[in-house]
Amino acid sequence: IIRDFSKKYNNVKSICLSENSGFAGKPRNVGIENATSPYLMFLDPDDVFLEDACKILYESITENDSDIASGNYNINKDNKIVRNDWSILKLNDGESRQAKNINEYFNFILATPSVWSKIFKKDFILKENIKFLEGVPAQDLVFVSEALLKSDGIKFINTPVVEYIPRQGGESVTSKKSKSVLAGFIKSYTSVLNIAKEDTFALGDSINDLEMLAFVGHSIAMGNASQAAKDAAEYVTTHIHEDGVYNALKHYELI
Repeated sequence: IIRDFSKKYNNVKSICLSENSGFAGKPRNVGIENATSPYLMFLDPDDVFLEDACKILYESITENDSDIASGNYNINKDNKIVRNDWSILKLNDGESRQAKNINEYFNFILATPSVWSKIFKKDFILKENIKFLEGVPAQDLVFVSEALLKSDGIKFINTPVVEYIPRQGGESVTSKKSKSVLAGFIKSYTSVLNIAKEDTFALGDSINDLEMLAFVGHSIAMGNASQAAKDAAEYVTTHIHEDGVYNALKHYELI
């Protein structure tokens, strides 16, 4: 579809990576590097921009020369359309809120990140060197959070600009249950919270946990863990049935 559009329209450029990156971070960064427009927008392949979405967001960000503007979105679940709950922002339908920065209205950062319902000034993104984490899930959370924290102009408008279609079951790459995906979430969330790696902890008991144990600052193996997990761990606690988790937390003075 993208290739067909690029052949039909001069302002559409198709870029195909040499290999599947697994997550959206790398292709989004490539898009930023190659974009020629002064503004950036992102969209997942299974979601849809609503009519006038680009117009609404463009007018919102240019009205006060903001660094970021965000619309709301609709959720399509089993063909039932529901507006995303923005009660945290205290905005009625169609209302907007402008802030100079996140300190002026911190609740902006508490709303669902939804990078695909936002528009960003490209010069701002490049100047602040804001990039998506690559090879991990939840990279959009990190990107949006960093942008909001560094922005000198933010506007949110409670008008839906995207129809979000949640994937069912394990269809989404971020919903797959694996240790590598879990490690990716840990990396993303620690980046958002600005927690140093040495302040992260993980408990494991098998070879499937080795990647996770290797990533965190403090790796803990259960007393009943495989020898490989014990060898990889910083600390070996007691058996899971002998208060292993409790004893590990006590050892690190977390409780």
